Amino acid sequence: MSPLAKAVSEPATASRSKDKSQRGWMLVGALVLGLGGQHSGSCAGTAFEAPAVQCLLQSTSLHFGTLSMQRAERVPGQGQVLVACQNPSQTIQRVDVAVGFMASVPGTVTLQSGRGQMRADLFLDAQGTVPWGSGWDGAQVLQASVTLGPGQYQVVPLSIYARLQLRRDAPAGAYAVHIPLLLSVLPRP
Repeated sequence: MSPLAKAVSEPATASRSKDKSQRGWMLVGALVLGLGGQHSGSCAGTAFEAPAVQCLLQSTSLHFGTLSMQRAERVPGQGQVLVACQNPSQTIQRVDVAVGFMASVPGTVTLQSGRGQMRADLFLDAQGTVPWGSGWDGAQVLQASVTLGPGQYQVVPLSIYARLQLRRDAPAGAYAVHIPLLLSVLPRP
C-alpha cells in the first residue's frame, strides 16, 4: 500500500491533539485532490474517473464589413467561432470552454491585402466595449460553460464582433487575416 493510500485509510492516532490531527487530515485531503487525475481505478475504494470531454475548433468566420469612402468610420462586422465538443463517457460532464488569441496590440488584428493593410478591433460584445484577446493581455477570451450528457456531441457557437478602424486612404481590395487561436477546455465539478 502506498504511503498516501495508507495515510488516507488509517484514522488519526489518539496521541495527537485535535488541532494537529485536523491539520494533518487537511494536508492529506489537499494531496488527494491534487492527485485526483492520477487514479488508476484498480484499487477498491478509488474514485471512478470518466474519460475527458474532447473539444475542437470546428470553424471560424468573421465578416469585417465593407469600407467605402462614404462610410469610412468604424465599420462594424460580426462572426462566430464554432467549438465542437464530444463527451465519450457514460456520465454527465461539465466543462468551461475558452478561445483566445495573442496580438501585439490587445484585441487588434492587421488585415492584409495585396496593396495595403488595415487594422480591425475585435470584441466580445456588439457595443465594442470588451476587447477579445488572450485573457492575459487586458483583453478577454470567448468563453462558455457546457453540460454534455452521456455520449453527447454539441457544437457551441461563440459570437465575435469587429470594427474596422478609420482608414480613408485604404486601397480598394479584399483584406484578410489569419489568427492562431488558443482553445482551452477545463472540467467543472
